[in-house]
Formats: sequence, C-alpha cells, structure tokens
Amino acid sequence: MLDKNRRIIEALRTGVPTREVAELLGSGQVQLESRYKELLAAKRRGTKISTNGFVCFGGFGTGKSHTLEVFSKIALDSNCVVSRATISNNLKLGSPLSITNALLSSTQTSRHQENGFESLLADALARKHNFSGFVSWLQSEVQNGQLSPGYIAIAKGLASTHYAAATFDKIVDFLKGLAVLPDLKRLLRHGSIFPRGAERVNETTKFLSRLFMELGYSGWVVLFDELELIRLLGGKIARGKSYSELAHWMGFKEQRATQGLTVIGCMTAGYVQERIDWSNNGECELETIPARLLDSKSAHLHKSAKFGMEVLQKWDADPVLHLNQPTRESLAQVQNVLRDVYENTYGLQVEPISIERSSGNPMRMHIRRWIISWDLKRQGREVALRETRVDQAYVVTDDDEDDD
Repeated sequence: MLDKNRRIIEALRTGVPTREVAELLGSGQVQLESRYKELLAAKRRGTKISTNGFVCFGGFGTGKSHTLEVFSKIALDSNCVVSRATISNNLKLGSPLSITNALLSSTQTSRHQENGFESLLADALARKHNFSGFVSWLQSEVQNGQLSPGYIAIAKGLASTHYAAATFDKIVDFLKGLAVLPDLKRLLRHGSIFPRGAERVNETTKFLSRLFMELGYSGWVVLFDELELIRLLGGKIARGKSYSELAHWMGFKEQRATQGLTVIGCMTAGYVQERIDWSNNGECELETIPARLLDSKSAHLHKSAKFGMEVLQKWDADPVLHLNQPTRESLAQVQNVLRDVYENTYGLQVEPISIERSSGNPMRMHIRRWIISWDLKRQGREVALRETRVDQAYVVTDDDEDDD
C-alpha cells in the first residue's frame, strides 16, 4: 500500500495521469461521466445511436487526459477492451493505418495490461476458443459485401495457430495495419482477396469489434487524446483527412464498425471556434476544407470531412461535454483525500492549505502547489506558495501547402 501511495504522490507531483490516480480521485465531472456510462450501456444493449461516441473539451490543465484515464478504468471495469492513441506530430489522425497500429499497440483489458492485444488473443487460443460462430458471421458479412474474403482466412488461421507462431505474428501485424500481406497469404496458404487502403481500416475495425465480443468482452472502447493537434497540420487537405478519419471512427455512413464500438476523444476548448467556425485569416474551415478536398485527389473525403467538423460543432455547443473548472468545495474534498495519502506515505502530519478562492487555475496546479508545500514542510523549509493564474494561449497558423 505504501508503494501505491508513493506512486500516486509522484504522479500527481509531476502532473502525469495514471490509472491509480484516476481510481483515487475520479473524474470530478459528474454529468460527463454519467453521459459516458449511459453510452457504454447503450452500446452493450445494441441500441442504435447517431454516432459511436463524442468529443469532450477543456482548457489547459483542466484534466482532459485524466478524464480519459478515468473513462479507461470505467471501461475496463465493465469488461471492455480499451485502446488509446495520442495525436502528435508523429501520429496524425489522418493516417488510418498508423492510427490502427497505435491503438492496437496500446490495447488493454482488465486482465491484460502489457501487450494487451496479443495477450487476449493468446489467452483465447490457450483455452481453445471455438471460432466457428465467428467464422459463420464473417461468411455472412462477406456474402453481403461488407467484408473481404480474406478475413475468413484470418479467422480460420487464428483458430489453428498458437501464440508466437509465425502465422500468429503475421495475423497480428496485418490487423495492426503493417505491410505484411504477401507473407500472410503464404502462411495462410490462401489466395483470398484482402482489402487495401482505407477499406482495409474500415473492414479491420468491423472484424475486431466483432472478434472482441466473440471472445466474451462487452465491447471495444477507443480513446483519442489531444485531437486539437490537428491544427498543426499544414494545409487544408491534411486537416480535412483528419476530420474525415474522426467522422469514420464516429460511424459516418457505417463504413466502420458501429456495434460494440465506443469512441471518445478530447480536444482543447476554443478549437472549434478558432478553426472550424473561423481561422486567423478569417476563413471558415467548414466551408474551405470540403471545397479544397473536392479539388484534389482526396475528393471522396469531402463529405466525411464536413460531417467530422459538423459533429465537432454540435459537441462543442453541448455544455455537458465541457470539463468543469474546480469549485472551492471540490478542491477541499480533493485536498482532504490527498492529505491522507501524503500522511500515510511519509508518516508526517500536514496541515490543510487554505483555499481562499477558486482562482480559475486547473486542478493540476492546485494539487502540485499542495504537494510542494507539504514537501517543503517535510524538509523543514516552509515557504508560502502563491497561486498564479495560467491562461491558455496559442497561435493558430494556416500554412496551406497541401500535400495531396
């Protein structure tokens, strides 16, 4: 228990969201968490809804990543498979195969924390799971033109292999989006048709969503962090591809899986107004990006990109999807919990720190101030730390050098 408390304090001291911190503090977002739980329940019931999930919004340090960590724990406790990807310069939302690889490489279940995707498949093979029902479903989907025949070969190959075998590894690599198709066909001894490009991702998500439920899980939860980094992409086509990919994950025209798939993202507050409604040069991306896509080799994405931006506008207008700033009462409650953890960790009684007002600073900054103050007392160097308000400000650029 002491080691766990110390890990919690260290995570909070550095501002890194962890599963243990999420379990201790919760999200602090009562309405948002309730919306999420209702969505998970609807997905388990098979209720048809307009989108696979939603995007929530918050300012700098308001706990967006922490909230996703809480959502991850809720999903794991609900027997879901959870995959998470953080958008960055190196991982662009508009690169579907790279996104699939990132998601499956970070997959977890309540029983599989490391290499979760490979481990859950290995467990199914070790207990000799019967894939016949899954194969029958695949055959029906192939007949209806929803999946390529190659996925039947993959399911049969999976049922006849074992963990760490060459066939197992190539199946995993293919599902992750890697370029292994010639080797996979050779190992499966099957010349079936496999999808390519965007269709490969669409069909793989359908295959995986159904596979996870076939293996006894309640569904697949996909989490996207830092979606606002779409803005770093220079050029309307690149950003349009990202909006299109978001739309497809959210169920645009049901080209991706809808049954059993829940998708949640987080984005910086103000992004929609500053990019989609208008930009620094006065343009409205909702108008300019679809038009730019139509005049390019990516014309087929213009409708999905527009849908992606429109649902972002819809979610941005929903107050429940905006993270609340901490109130004086919520700050006091969190401080009491952390005092107990700190005292149990260091065997030192610490005094409450006055909460004079809700400064508008995010919870993370309050917590770091408290912990540093207690650290200084523990070291015999008491110093009064002042609160300094931190406002988010970033410059939005619009380099329209498109790479189509």
